[in-house]
Amino acid sequence: NDFCKLFMSSGSLFDISQIDKESPYIIVKPMGFMRELDKIFYPRVGIDSRVTEYGLVTLETAGILFEDYQFFMDVLVSVDLALMLRGNQICLEGKMLEDDVYYYIPDVRTQYPELHCDPTSLHLLLNVDCPLSHLQVLFARAFMSRKKCSYLVLEHSTPVNITRFGTKLSDGATDVTFQMRYLGDTVEFHFPDEANEEVCTDIIEACNEVMAKDDWMNSKYAFAVMPPDSINPNIRNRCNRHVLLSLKDCDSRDDSSNHFVIWKKVLKEFKELEGRELKEELMSISDVCHIAEKLEKLSPACLENVAKKLQNDVYEKLTNKEHDVCLCKDESRDKRPLHLLLDWEGELKNTKEQPSGKELAKLFMELAKEMKNDYEKLESAARRLDPSGYY
Repeated sequence: NDFCKLFMSSGSLFDISQIDKESPYIIVKPMGFMRELDKIFYPRVGIDSRVTEYGLVTLETAGILFEDYQFFMDVLVSVDLALMLRGNQICLEGKMLEDDVYYYIPDVRTQYPELHCDPTSLHLLLNVDCPLSHLQVLFARAFMSRKKCSYLVLEHSTPVNITRFGTKLSDGATDVTFQMRYLGDTVEFHFPDEANEEVCTDIIEACNEVMAKDDWMNSKYAFAVMPPDSINPNIRNRCNRHVLLSLKDCDSRDDSSNHFVIWKKVLKEFKELEGRELKEELMSISDVCHIAEKLEKLSPACLENVAKKLQNDVYEKLTNKEHDVCLCKDESRDKRPLHLLLDWEGELKNTKEQPSGKELAKLFMELAKEMKNDYEKLESAARRLDPSGYY
């Protein structure tokens, strides 16, 4: 085992059992193996069109692509790039497939991803920087193993980052559909119709099961939603998005609010794994220095507005309105941003509040809407402060 770990770390071999303990395979020629995989990720003309259209691979197609097809398909399943299913677990264009073995490989689809925000979704926020495209397979496996009557819904022109599901409720008669949309450090779960409490519970528990896997290295995560009063499908920032459990009860005013209320109700009982919650962190000195460097690139007018925003932010939080709030004004341009942030942080002590990266990101994004020429610079600073707050 130590031998395999050593040579796997250098890329000399690929020990599949390091990922799937049940796998018997060790690949001693990784580059050759990767070249063979091109046959399924970039299939030649004439191969079953369902591969690139739906991510669906039959045993017959696998046999055409690979000489030892069982080995290749087993490895793809072990590394969470493929999901093995039976025909009664797949609804293709409204019809259940014949009883046989099929493989669902979402990443081989050729449709463009869908990246817009869906405000009525539940959002799974992750503090990871690397792409996790296998999340579609991981979630599908966890959800479908919990919900035995569930199935994939495969439809024409589905974006590559979306997987749709159907499931029967416990009454055995009612079908409910929903979709997951993978967006990097965010995963959305959306009901096209009315959200269902039973299915919402299964989604939350499936997410917790996925996050409990050993290979996540204790990464943090949180469930969040966009409050009903800030619904805007074209919104670029998520300044108004919060962890659900921190929100107060609100009246349901429309269908969007109903989604919000149901998700919140479920999460009161089924929340993140203990010790793994993604919580708002206080600003560090490295954050302050990094943001100051970005602010140096702003136009003089924009920097002046940043100073006013920060000054107003402190004044509004003061209980003693007679206290004079004065952030630096006389510093040279290259020093002013850093001193401005340090003064803001110091003045906040008079309000008994800690400097919050999320709050500062919100201020920057509010200003970005007014200062169009400096939008990208302000958004970049906001991303640094609140990386899980943006698409």
